[in-house]
Amino acid sequence: MLEETVTVVRIAGDEAWVEAETRSACGHCGSAGSCGTATIGQLLGTRRHLFAVRNELQTVPGEQVVIGIPDGVLVQASAAAYLLPLLTMAVPAALGDAGGMSGPGVAVLSVAGFVLGLLLAGRIAGRAGGKYRPRMLRRPQTEFSLTQFNQGVLS
Repeated sequence: MLEETVTVVRIAGDEAWVEAETRSACGHCGSAGSCGTATIGQLLGTRRHLFAVRNELQTVPGEQVVIGIPDGVLVQASAAAYLLPLLTMAVPAALGDAGGMSGPGVAVLSVAGFVLGLLLAGRIAGRAGGKYRPRMLRRPQTEFSLTQFNQGVLS
């Protein structure tokens, strides 16, 4: 399960609009000081993404929640979005080329196949309903020290 902690920004009906930050994965190893990729990641900074999820935990704005999607769903969505258009572009082009079509004819077949693949990918995603959407899983666990716990209990 792929999980991310996000912040609820607003509630609209039965959906919570949440905000997630995209951070660069670079900059955390021992070579970060001399790595060009880490430098580019620092220049780009963080990006914020806003999207809706079903408010299954009855959250309120400002609250943090953990959302997630199963690993297999991510693979299926990636295949539909990337692999299907690529295949529907390459197969007709290869068949046209093998059938002796001219270059422009193969190009037209290729573009038509690509457009068909995009339409099919959109149709698959539409029929999947909420299958490819992340779900609210839980509220994040809060961490506190034993000292804070003892102070709260003994005070």
